[in-house]
Amino acid sequence: MPEAVHALFQQRIAGDDALLRLAGLRFAQMGVAAEVYADTPDQLEYVLRFVPAVVFLEYAAGLDLGWFTQLSEQLQDAVGGALPDVLDVIRSIGRIGKPLHLHLHDGHPLVPGLHDHFSFLMRLPIPFAYQGRQSLSTMYGPAGLAAIVSAASEASPTRAVSFTLEVHQVEGRLPLADAAWLFRHWRDTANAERMNYWLSVLSDNAMLISQKLQY
Repeated sequence: MPEAVHALFQQRIAGDDALLRLAGLRFAQMGVAAEVYADTPDQLEYVLRFVPAVVFLEYAAGLDLGWFTQLSEQLQDAVGGALPDVLDVIRSIGRIGKPLHLHLHDGHPLVPGLHDHFSFLMRLPIPFAYQGRQSLSTMYGPAGLAAIVSAASEASPTRAVSFTLEVHQVEGRLPLADAAWLFRHWRDTANAERMNYWLSVLSDNAMLISQKLQY
């Protein structure tokens, strides 16, 4: 069901049209539909030239260490309780009997700035050990994502359910490999590699969703 899984189709990195062609290539390779944000009709028409066949459009307008550790434990307990509430909401909405579309992204209250819109495959580094690790799990993680996808599929009587991966906050670089030909006119491909890395994170998360939908 490749059309059931969407991800953000955006340039996100400074550069020219080659970045959108890279996005089109990667989306086609992973079999994921594109969700496009556009501020104007002209911008929409421009971006659609690079998008694979299936498209979804959305309109949207210095602390004490002991205290910090205690707060982290309390937050982690709260984070651990988020999934059951989300599953209850999904099941309740599913009983309405309408097509169900969910935006999927992970995060944690301790993330500075914007707390969410992260990959389901990340962990949050911390400067002390908690449950044997110097990192915290996110709100949901891969297991939580699997539970959400399963609950949404089961809650929709006609299985009319789809998903958009709304992962914004990703930073890294990945060699262009088979897409290097798109950037022959670039002297510095750093931004292209940053874009390629973001697309690879979308692909990894989309694979988790698709695998769960196959069962």
